[in-house]
Amino acid sequence: VHSTVYQEKWIPQAANEIVNTIKSRLPNGTTKTQVWLNKNDKSYQMDIALVLDGSGSMVNQLDNIKAKLSAFVNSLYGVNWDTRVAVVAYDDDPAIRASYLSKVLNDFTYDKAVTTKSIKDFQLDTYPHDIQEAMYSGIMTAFNDLHWRDGAQKKTIVITDAPAKDPDPGPQRWTKEQVAKRALELDPTSSLTPELRVPG
Repeated sequence: VHSTVYQEKWIPQAANEIVNTIKSRLPNGTTKTQVWLNKNDKSYQMDIALVLDGSGSMVNQLDNIKAKLSAFVNSLYGVNWDTRVAVVAYDDDPAIRASYLSKVLNDFTYDKAVTTKSIKDFQLDTYPHDIQEAMYSGIMTAFNDLHWRDGAQKKTIVITDAPAKDPDPGPQRWTKEQVAKRALELDPTSSLTPELRVPG
């Protein structure tokens, strides 16, 4: 209920912000602080799916993307949130010589080494395709093939340099509306893409 959200999530969050503000204004050693976290509150569980564009057009950004994603993953596993990370890749229609449509590189895991290895080993297709790619296949693979936790916050982050084909070139012919509908069915999940914004 509305009051429960305040008690179990926002009040502890506000308390932590107040303590940190006070601490920053006092001389060192004059106060002791500790982050308060309700470990039984599922709002502190977070499942994050990284959905990576594997098409050849990403070649100039690949090294930079890998470095930033690795740093991002390291920071995620170092916070108080109960966080798991998965990695999914997508390309384009195999009928036009793409290596694959979409695939899971690793399911949700607490193991930072597994996720960072997936990012490190991620390779691009060498064949130059058209500009738009099978982004919706990548997102729907994340939605349907990963093992999301009930009640956890769900985040899908797409890393790409191009918009999606709409409809998608895959056999299901996914559309933007279908992807948005599926996101809401997942509890919901919030998706960060160049063109798709789903509240969550």
